[in-house]
Amino acid sequence: MVDLRFDQEKKTAESKLVDETVHLLHSNNMTEQCLATQNTLTVAQLAPYCGWEKYIRRVKRDLVAFQESAKSWPVSHIETRYINRIDLPEDNTMSIESYLTLYPNIPDSSKEVSGYSLQILRELDSIDSVLTMAIYKTNRLLPDQASIMLEIRINRTLSEPLDQKGILLYMNMVRREKNDAFESAITDKLKKELNK
Repeated sequence: MVDLRFDQEKKTAESKLVDETVHLLHSNNMTEQCLATQNTLTVAQLAPYCGWEKYIRRVKRDLVAFQESAKSWPVSHIETRYINRIDLPEDNTMSIESYLTLYPNIPDSSKEVSGYSLQILRELDSIDSVLTMAIYKTNRLLPDQASIMLEIRINRTLSEPLDQKGILLYMNMVRREKNDAFESAITDKLKKELNK
């Protein structure tokens, strides 16, 4: 594994060879991560989110650093994951279907549910990829909130490896699909909550 660490303030990078099969790049606070195995590249951004332009510049930076540290680079699988923690006001009338269009049907709503998860998969023919959407209940941060995770994952196994330009072009196509998936999964009520 090659552990590459970037210091954004000092604009420096350092690498350390640990193993030859996995490459991990991350910021000092671990909010920015790039994991590359022999044929797979995974890029992650944790909160706080920086916006697409900054994110895609970081992906390009990570690709360059990875290419410089790894002599062969046949990426044949790309996966992007967008994990959104949604904290909602909780009261006696709160129901998940008021906020999400994708939700589990819980038979007895008068009892407290300690957890749930739901996952769907859909083919994205326009970019030859698979979309996975998942929702699950998670620990709340405050007593008067309900916390839900909405995860959107898009992945593609490539028939031929992509170069850096091809990967960045694909990432921009993924962005559109991710935005459409997110918008379709939330209600107008949640959109208003998020824009407060």
